[in-house]
Amino acid sequence: MSAFYNPVSKYEEQVEFDGVTLFELHGPPRAPVVDSSTTTLPIKSVQNITQCPVCLMSLKKTHIVMECLHRFCGECIEKSIRVGKKECPSCRLHLPSRRSLRADPNFDALLVAMLGDVNALDEEEAKETEAQNRELNFNNALTKSQQVGIQQQNINRKKVKISTPRANQYSNQRSPSSYAVHCPSQPNQYSRTTSAPSSSSKRSSSDSASHNAKRRMEASQKNLISFVLRRHPRETGVARLDREYIRTSSELKIIHLKKFLGIKLGFERFEEFQIIIMAEGKGVILDESLTLDNIRNSILDSRSGEFVLHFKT
Repeated sequence: MSAFYNPVSKYEEQVEFDGVTLFELHGPPRAPVVDSSTTTLPIKSVQNITQCPVCLMSLKKTHIVMECLHRFCGECIEKSIRVGKKECPSCRLHLPSRRSLRADPNFDALLVAMLGDVNALDEEEAKETEAQNRELNFNNALTKSQQVGIQQQNINRKKVKISTPRANQYSNQRSPSSYAVHCPSQPNQYSRTTSAPSSSSKRSSSDSASHNAKRRMEASQKNLISFVLRRHPRETGVARLDREYIRTSSELKIIHLKKFLGIKLGFERFEEFQIIIMAEGKGVILDESLTLDNIRNSILDSRSGEFVLHFKT
């Protein structure tokens, strides 16, 4: 007889509707909740629905993807479709154009009711992050590298100043034509000295030229540096490079890498790129004036096997 009893009830009663007990079906209705009190939750507990997956800030001018119902900031998702691949940054669903997006003003109103002033909240979080980074010496390695770069620039300027008088030393001497004026008239006993150079002198000059070319080539090879330029794991707005392994001059600066990324990825505002390196387990944003040689000698951990730089917008 147990087969005829309601399985969701702890009493032996008949089944009138599946999944519903007789008390729930015929009992008195529950009193409505009229309490106007609110529940307070930490912001981090709701960040998964209030945070944009692209910029990791609070959603602003929210747009929703109609196919997958993921929400993003209006500016972020439009920039992602225009600059990066035409796909949803969260689930990689193909988005042919902006027509797949719809504004969601109701969600913006919900965020204002939950969080208040969204811009003030983002500024407060940015200040907290900056204070935390300062406390953990986030930019300590960057500051030291900048000092090393300034010292290297001063040394190079001194070298230029020292080499300039040496060049002027010979320019102040008299030219060969001035010596010719004071030479007495002599017979053509020195005519052989002005004759065309012999084959042995040509051979020696060609040997010295080839030797100098080899030395210049060896010096240029010593100034080359190999590194990996890879997209940041959290970056979804721009595409990856087809070739991440790069070999170039060690005097190349970070601003040149940003221009290179802008050309390769078709990103016009290349100055928005950030070049990051991991130092002592922390990410360091590199200044545009630093060279690859400064980074290798001052910031790069000697224990790491490879030289890896990450880029993001």
